[in-house]
Amino acid sequence: MLPPFWGCDVSRRAHFRRQGVFLSYLFLAPTVVSTVVFVIYPFLANFFYSTVQWDGFGPKIFVGLRNFVLLFQDERFWSAFGANFIYFVFVTALPLFLGLVVASIIARGQLAGTRFFQSAYFIPQVVAAIALGTIFRWIYAPLFGVLHQVLKIAGLERMSRPWLGAPETAVTAVGLIGTWAWLGFCIIIFVAGIQKIDQALYEAAILDGANSLQQFFHITLPDLRFEIAVVLVMTTVQCLGSFAFAIVSSTTGGAYGTRPVALYAYQLAFVESKVGYASAVVVVLTVLMFAIAAISLFLGERRFGE
Repeated sequence: MLPPFWGCDVSRRAHFRRQGVFLSYLFLAPTVVSTVVFVIYPFLANFFYSTVQWDGFGPKIFVGLRNFVLLFQDERFWSAFGANFIYFVFVTALPLFLGLVVASIIARGQLAGTRFFQSAYFIPQVVAAIALGTIFRWIYAPLFGVLHQVLKIAGLERMSRPWLGAPETAVTAVGLIGTWAWLGFCIIIFVAGIQKIDQALYEAAILDGANSLQQFFHITLPDLRFEIAVVLVMTTVQCLGSFAFAIVSSTTGGAYGTRPVALYAYQLAFVESKVGYASAVVVVLTVLMFAIAAISLFLGERRFGE
């Protein structure tokens, strides 16, 4: 026979359970609402705006896929896309390669002051992109910049030029900012990945006569496949979707060859008042980001199925 207080105890537990569920939803509500309002709704609305001709204030005229047809015939878009490809080398490929090399040296204990270097490399990640762009604008200044002064001291003053003012050097100059900014992130991710690798694999490789290069290609690199995928996704999204470095540091005026696609979309919407056309640019950019992220993560996840 159940004790007389059994029913009260069950009822009380059920009440507390319902109250806990309610509080959970209550705490989640601000995040859900803000995500819907500031992420999901703008994301879906952008697809609609890409099918209309709109200046941001007047009536919306439905044009279907016309914006996309014009987009792929737009020389300025392809010029900006070419700049993005160059930025990809500096923001994704170069930090990934250098990050693998430096992380291998740090993680294997071949460098004194490991903790200092890990912290120093990661500093750019905690500095706002606007601040980094401003700092490098001072460094690249043609007359009083640090780079100009260093070249002057070295007797190479004739090599100095307006690094951010000339289209032939502006892309490289801005790209190097991205390299410096993302190198620390790559190093931290790769160091963490290397430290998870079983050291017995390296010891066995040494006994078999494998040198450091062979250990890197046959042990380190295959076991870092997932970390490499994460770095590819993060840096590619940064390369395609951000224009903070370019807009703050670049002074190339109308030279669209030095400006990424995201900055081109911004100028179309807020300078030229072509909101519908700018939305089409953003849709293409978004699809490209999702495709690269999906491929990178798929290749990275394959490690766990092997």
